[in-house]
Amino acid sequence: MAALQGDDTPSAEMVAEYERRRDFIYEAVNQIPGCSCQKPDSAFYMFVNIKKTGMTSDEFCKYILKECYVTMTPGTAFGNSGEGYVRISYANSLEKLREAARRMMEVLEKVMK
Repeated sequence: MAALQGDDTPSAEMVAEYERRRDFIYEAVNQIPGCSCQKPDSAFYMFVNIKKTGMTSDEFCKYILKECYVTMTPGTAFGNSGEGYVRISYANSLEKLREAARRMMEVLEKVMK
């Protein structure tokens, strides 16, 4: 009853916060050399196309972890058709997402020259 009749302000605030994070990471990823993505409608994950980097999904994730200290999941963890993609989560603070995007931009600008 409390869920149905109670104040939903906290839930609405969290939904708005996740939308801000999604919008930020969507814009950031599409500016990172070799990366592109579509804006998801729900959840807090984004599937990023990394095919232009020339790396496999596994190679890309290992490289980004080693060079940027940013973690993500190879697309192949979701099946063979996930090759060429990585899944990133934006269920973190906007500050940490900004730092991760900055690090990736810096490293991939050098690699994609």
